[in-house]
Amino acid sequence: MTELALFEPAMCCSTGVCGPAVNEALLQITSVMNALDTLEGFQVKRYNLSSSPQVFLENEQISKLLKEKGAEALQQHY
Repeated sequence: MTELALFEPAMCCSTGVCGPAVNEALLQITSVMNALDTLEGFQVKRYNLSSSPQVFLENEQISKLLKEKGAEALQQHY
């Protein structure tokens, strides 16, 4: 089974439709994650720092990244 975990910065939701303007990038990510989740043999997980902080601490690589670079390391870069 192929697994993909997406660790996102703290935000109110992952949909991209809340707030003053629609976030097109989050809408695209949501669409891709939903499509991948329907594939057989593929499992996706999406974690938000504000709603699942313990998962960030339990993941050794993510925890190390946050300690070294802070939450800014989770920000999107285009």
